[in-house]
This record gives sequence, structure tokens and C-alpha cells, in this order.
Amino acid sequence: MEKIKLSKKKIKIIISIIIFTIIIIYLISILTTTGFLQASKIDEKDLSTWEYEDGKIKNTDEFSILGKTETCWILINSYTHQLLTKKNS
Repeated sequence: MEKIKLSKKKIKIIISIIIFTIIIIYLISILTTTGFLQASKIDEKDLSTWEYEDGKIKNTDEFSILGKTETCWILINSYTHQLLTKKNS
């Protein structure tokens, strides 16, 4: 049986292709399982996570901080264990 001799350049190319393929597979799995970069999936997760009353999330309050010339809106959204247990309580 003959040994196949590969140059260092060919080995680097093969390793690069393998790493690139692994990264692509990982990104595809993230996109399909988490909804990353898919607004409709984020909306679905919001609707399934929170309980709504009159179009607003139950047990939440609005607040504002007055500025000098403009209003700045901040949306804070999280899907941690603490918030999920809050829904169930």
C-alpha cells in the first residue's frame, strides 16, 4: 500500500475546509433551533413566554425618565429561568 504524501499547504487547506464546514453547520443549527436573526421566531417566543392583559404583559409597569430634549426608548427582553418562573407564579 502506498502512502499518500500531502504537502503542508494541502493539509492547511483541508483543515481550513473542515473548520469552515463545522462553523457553517453550527450557524445553521443556531438559525433553525433558536430563531436567531428571525423576527417572527422572536415574536412567537414572546407570545408563548408572556401572559398578556389588554395588549400588555401582565404584572409589568411602564416608566419614563424625563430628558432635556428627547425621549429615549429602551426595550429590555430576556428569556432566563427567573422570568419563566415569574410567569408560572
